[in-house]
Amino acid sequence: NKKYKEKLYAEIDNFQRKPTYSDFNQSFKYLESTLCEALRLNPSVPFLGRSCVQDTKLPQIDGEDKQYTIRKRDVVLVSNYAMARNKKVWGDDAEQYKPERWTKGLNTFDQYKFSVFNINPRLCLGKNFAVQEAKVFGFYFLKNFQFEMKKGHSVIVKGGAILNMENGLPIILKARK
Repeated sequence: NKKYKEKLYAEIDNFQRKPTYSDFNQSFKYLESTLCEALRLNPSVPFLGRSCVQDTKLPQIDGEDKQYTIRKRDVVLVSNYAMARNKKVWGDDAEQYKPERWTKGLNTFDQYKFSVFNINPRLCLGKNFAVQEAKVFGFYFLKNFQFEMKKGHSVIVKGGAILNMENGLPIILKARK
């Protein structure tokens, strides 16, 4: 989307010196917002699985007669991919790419709503490092290149243990002056 790219380039271009470790931690908030929103809609690990250690009765859902129980040793899968598109979780605009959701940064939402880095006690120890690394790459990529997706290419999501694209994502790069 052109408006998001323009905002990203503006944030990068307005930074006039070589960024430090601290800068990547404290600056580039719009870049971080775009990364978080991209991860929300396209989580690298689309499912989380857990084995229940004891029988657990779930709260009854309003308007339903049945109450559900997860039995000891049952495996429960949570789809990060589906949850990211759930209007009950993210609102009516759940399927839209909106970096503005992340104005307060990576920890805007609790780990149960945004679980792409897993959930305690198995929360990814490298969560902050991964985002920082992506910001470093994003900064230098945007500082040096303009990009656009190859015309006529359609993105086909390929599920599995890790989310991929069926035919990749060909882009056209041009060096920035």
